[in-house]
Amino acid sequence: MAGLLSSGDIERGAERLGVSTAALRAVIAVETAGGGFVDGDLPKILFEGHIFHRLTEGAFDDERPDLSHSRWTKAHYKGGRGEYDRLLDAVGFDADAAMQACSWGLGQVLGTHFAICGFASIDDFVDTMAAGEGGQLDAMVGFIAHHGLAEPLREEAWAEFARRYNGPGYAANAYDTKLAAAFARARRDEDADGGVPFKEDRARVAGLQAALNAEGAELAVDGWWGPRTRGAVRAFQRRHDLALTDTVTHALLARLGLEPR
Repeated sequence: MAGLLSSGDIERGAERLGVSTAALRAVIAVETAGGGFVDGDLPKILFEGHIFHRLTEGAFDDERPDLSHSRWTKAHYKGGRGEYDRLLDAVGFDADAAMQACSWGLGQVLGTHFAICGFASIDDFVDTMAAGEGGQLDAMVGFIAHHGLAEPLREEAWAEFARRYNGPGYAANAYDTKLAAAFARARRDEDADGGVPFKEDRARVAGLQAALNAEGAELAVDGWWGPRTRGAVRAFQRRHDLALTDTVTHALLARLGLEPR
């Protein structure tokens, strides 16, 4: 299991941009669509054939039109681990161009942006994407900072941020309204929990899952706060005469020998 995103990662990213943690969490919630990894070990990617075409000047259009084509299309997407089949095929033609033609990780940052995100090479960028979600968030923060997108985040100008981050077609996918709704949820959660909520700190949730497994639960230690983890929490609370909640209480953490923060 690669490194999972922590509240510290979010707080450092927000401080670097000069935005609220709620604003950064809203972007993460809308852009991640389930985290930065596929099956816990491969950084999430999407191979973009029109970018590969541009980087290789169309040299492979005739041989592999599914990998190299002049216009954007989603017709050739495979999703999940299937995108690695496409990446590996493209690597056989031009490795650097293939890696740059993928969007990577939590923020789905395109590999062509490796330099503006603070990486010396595409290899360094890819290694960081594979190491953990904290590095993936750093890349996304670097992209936001380079393009001056922190200001619309600070001003809660969601349409402006969405247009500049996702492109002029953002409205078709309602990115701006999704960001606004995610921000409102994030603010409510932070007001209730006094900081980045436990359930959104994937590293801490993974630690909780491991501790519950030591007490007899059978959970995937994947950092996701889902129904199985909630059920294991309630079962543990019931066995130890703790208040039954759908949240992680200090009493629960103390009984499991975990730190509150």
